[in-house]
Amino acid sequence: MKVIKNVERFSHLLNWSKKQLLIMASAFLVLRIIGDFVLSSSFGYFSFEDNLLWKFITTFLIIATATGYLSYLLKNDLKEYKENFSEKFSEDLYFLLLLYVIGFALSFPNFNDPELFRKASLPYYVFFQIIGWYLLAMSFFTINLLFKWLIARKTKRTNANLKFFKIVFALILFHIFISSGLQYLFGWGALSDTTNAIIQILFWASGILMFFMPLNTNWVKFVQGKEKRKIFWYSTILVIFAYTITQQIGSSDSGIFFSTNQIFPKLNLLVFYPTLLFTIFSFRILVASRARKGNLADDRRNLEILTLSNFNRYILEANTTNRQQLHHNFMDAILSIVPADFGWIEEYTNHNYEISYFHNTNIQAIQNFHSVDGFDEFIQRIESPEIINDIRDEMIPVDEFVHGSVAIIPLFEQKQKIGAIVLCRYEDYAYDIEELQFLRTFADNMAVAVANSLLLEEAIEKRRYQMELMYAQNIQKKIIPSKFPEIANYSIAGISIPANELGGDYFDLIHLKGGIPTILIGDVSGKGVSSALYLAELKGIVLSIADSVSTPIELVTKLNAILYPNIEKQIFITLSAVSLLDDSGNINYIRAGHTPLMIKQNNVVRSVAPKGIALGLASPAIFNNNLEDYVTRLNHLDVCFLYSDGLTEMHNLQNTEFGYKRIMDILNNNNFQKAQDLIDNTFGEISIFKNDQKLKDDLTLVSLIYLGKNNAE
Repeated sequence: MKVIKNVERFSHLLNWSKKQLLIMASAFLVLRIIGDFVLSSSFGYFSFEDNLLWKFITTFLIIATATGYLSYLLKNDLKEYKENFSEKFSEDLYFLLLLYVIGFALSFPNFNDPELFRKASLPYYVFFQIIGWYLLAMSFFTINLLFKWLIARKTKRTNANLKFFKIVFALILFHIFISSGLQYLFGWGALSDTTNAIIQILFWASGILMFFMPLNTNWVKFVQGKEKRKIFWYSTILVIFAYTITQQIGSSDSGIFFSTNQIFPKLNLLVFYPTLLFTIFSFRILVASRARKGNLADDRRNLEILTLSNFNRYILEANTTNRQQLHHNFMDAILSIVPADFGWIEEYTNHNYEISYFHNTNIQAIQNFHSVDGFDEFIQRIESPEIINDIRDEMIPVDEFVHGSVAIIPLFEQKQKIGAIVLCRYEDYAYDIEELQFLRTFADNMAVAVANSLLLEEAIEKRRYQMELMYAQNIQKKIIPSKFPEIANYSIAGISIPANELGGDYFDLIHLKGGIPTILIGDVSGKGVSSALYLAELKGIVLSIADSVSTPIELVTKLNAILYPNIEKQIFITLSAVSLLDDSGNINYIRAGHTPLMIKQNNVVRSVAPKGIALGLASPAIFNNNLEDYVTRLNHLDVCFLYSDGLTEMHNLQNTEFGYKRIMDILNNNNFQKAQDLIDNTFGEISIFKNDQKLKDDLTLVSLIYLGKNNAE
């Protein structure tokens, strides 16, 4: 075990950065290959025992610097890695798939013919060693990512298992560099035979352990269909290639066995062990990815949406300024999705905590948790929901009754932390990343609820009204993007200006199933806090279902099916969606009661208004029967203009509406190269029209210009 730690600390002794370690490992490798080339040119083929000191020094330096480099990769950005695990895991599998395919292609001609190496001319001899180095590098990346996956998805026994694997690695290094070296130099075979026998036993033990070890694969059940299929096929192919390479590298009749051992005696063990562990791990992921237990992802998401909707309804109907009651309802809503064995709510006053509510526990048990060294500091430090996977392992409590995993959700009022909700499970590592992500989403919704409560309280007390309003505005700014991301061959711009402090207009760019970029613009009926809350709910639902639908029609029909039974009858939401089907200008437009699309094609401006009813007004049957989409193809510099009714229904001092004709005139009388130019020009016309009058309705504008395929700009 110390051997591994010393190798990992090799770089820190010299204070080398990650980049320097990679450069040094590459430099040592080039030096080794050139040195072997020179030695072979001068003395011909040399066997295991020849130039053993040269091999020992160069191989050790390469392995030490490479291990230091990979240890940097393992330790950095682990928090972000955990939170985006399924996406990162798929990317890692693809990376390893490329490595293994290349390794298989390089090694295949030499699988069963080690004598080909002995008979080869000098250039092929060097190439043969490069294959060995490639396989060694591949195994290093394999074990690095394997350890990263296990750490990111810890179970109760993960640390013990990782320690066991590291001990095996340490023994392998000892066997390669010490016991085998002594055998070759001095003929001392007893130590080498002993370590070799132990390693063979440990290989079997490692394989059994990896096959039966507690492995957190629950996350696979909640991966969306497309990503799940990727994981299945990547894992299938990797199992085949990894098993084949493992079998060959462990056989003395294989050419790649000889290629690694020619680098240094017994070095094939450093390739065999990682590929053995990886083959078994990949097989388990392969099995988990094909487990058919219903669409848990959809079921869980629908339950989250329903809980979120019910909580929002409570906020709107209760109009409570009682923060404790709000916290109690918040905790009850969370427990319906993320159950816990026990928990409590604590509130802070003058740096002291007070328990305002507890569930399945008592004050003494709560005090036992607070007596744990570091527990209070952890709660005070966090800014968003966090998880303690094993409180005994991470904080070492004195009380024997304090154990298990803990989820902590901080409660804020403005920017001040006023308390926390603590949820505990008796089992270690009992919370998964999906639950943590839900807690963070729900905590954001709680922030809106608290903002609403604060606004009500300040309206009653007539104090600090402006500060609380700014807080709610900052929350709403997170809902509407400041700018659109860049989309190839399109220029997109948008802006939303609320008439009052809180608006009900909305625009966004999302990606549907298959990664189809889709522009949304919407308008919630009414104004103020009520509209803002429904706007927050709308965005949450849109993000939850976007990657499960393929077309704008599917999106709005599913939105209406969710909103109709859960929205107040006096509330409705208009929405338009434009999907950019490809980079050739093909678009698909749908409107659910929103203002018509203004489109300029081939210098002809017209209004497009396919049938559609506002969301939440009609049952799914009626809504779906009154819905149609519009598909067209844009040419170079064709324009689409989306807007809310705050533009067309705007009045000037003479009580004249801005109307549709003025919009058509703006498009007819100007040629736009960028989407932002249309926004700026429209605002110029608005300024002249309203003559510094205050807006009476929210105003939202979104422009889209097709730049043409492969356009340089």
